[in-house]
Amino acid sequence: MVKDSFGHPYVPGSSLRGRLRSLLEQSRGLAVPSELVFLSRRKGQEVRIHQSDRPGDEICLLFGRSAGRMEKVNGDTLESRHASPARLAVCDAPLDPQSITRRCGEPRR
Repeated sequence: MVKDSFGHPYVPGSSLRGRLRSLLEQSRGLAVPSELVFLSRRKGQEVRIHQSDRPGDEICLLFGRSAGRMEKVNGDTLESRHASPARLAVCDAPLDPQSITRRCGEPRR
């Protein structure tokens, strides 16, 4: 459970953004090893995202693209030459006060 400085629970924008990206990758058939690169491989927790060097790739245009060498999940290497900034900003989402249950905890007073 993530809470703000007042103790109110919220959904981090980064979590929403990751979920949106994941759903788009799956719906476009891009959640396959030949299209995924490792974003992070910390302590056995691997983070994989779709990344390509195709100029018209809608997901990379929407979520941004990094230039450089990346390891693909299938063992190949992607040498990306095109970097682009993200065009989508996702903010934190506070919960509606009526939706907060005991499980979420009470805000600090």
